Amino acid sequence: MLQSITKNVILFKKYVSNFYTDNSVDNENITFKLNHSLRVLDEAFNFFECYKYDIESKTKSIILASSLFHDVGRFEQYRKYKTYSDSLSEDHGDLGAHILKNDVFFLDLSIDDSIINAVKYHNKKNLPESLDMLSNEVCLFVRDFDKIDILKSIVNAFELNQINEVLSLHLKNEKELLSETLLNDLIFDNKLIDYKHLVYRNDMLIGMLSWLKQFNYKPNLITLIKDNIPERLAQLFPNKYINTVMNYIENLSRSI
Repeated sequence: MLQSITKNVILFKKYVSNFYTDNSVDNENITFKLNHSLRVLDEAFNFFECYKYDIESKTKSIILASSLFHDVGRFEQYRKYKTYSDSLSEDHGDLGAHILKNDVFFLDLSIDDSIINAVKYHNKKNLPESLDMLSNEVCLFVRDFDKIDILKSIVNAFELNQINEVLSLHLKNEKELLSETLLNDLIFDNKLIDYKHLVYRNDMLIGMLSWLKQFNYKPNLITLIKDNIPERLAQLFPNKYINTVMNYIENLSRSI
């Protein structure tokens, strides 16, 4: 299995290398998504190593491959549109599934349909009821591992003030502003966030806060809590909202 994953990583890096140009800003954004993909694969490895989850070897291999390839559509998306915002371009999950099925670069891999489905649906608000059992299981894992790394990396980027226009999805950069209705809908009405309604960079924090209730496997959330990611996330909110967000997180932690 490790030999297969190593081969996929080499192939993936070779594919991504085609998107580098002489533009340093573009290269930085491409590298961010390459490193994200590799870290999501690491999260998958770490989960199965730490928790000894009872799963068939073939299914585990599919989950690992899906974790690596989940954002394969991001690179073509950025080349075509210079953005990672699906609403300003096209759905990167759909684009990635199309690439895995049709790009000559991947034709020799004989990629399992469950991997293609995981790539297609990893970013959707809800999984289709028609999804087969294996694809559904793979999607649930990949969605968790993806969220873990996004939470870690974006929290870190906010803390270091290294969140650029592309990574912030071209949202308005107003330090003390956020869409209060979105925050109230989440905290008081437990509503899922509609990302089409994000206006400010701080709205990304609301979106990530909503993910804390969306993990499919409890150990993944527990790992984030042990690493103080939720608390660090709360401290990034404008001052007037920090106590409210901390209370939300503390209530969530007690419920685990």
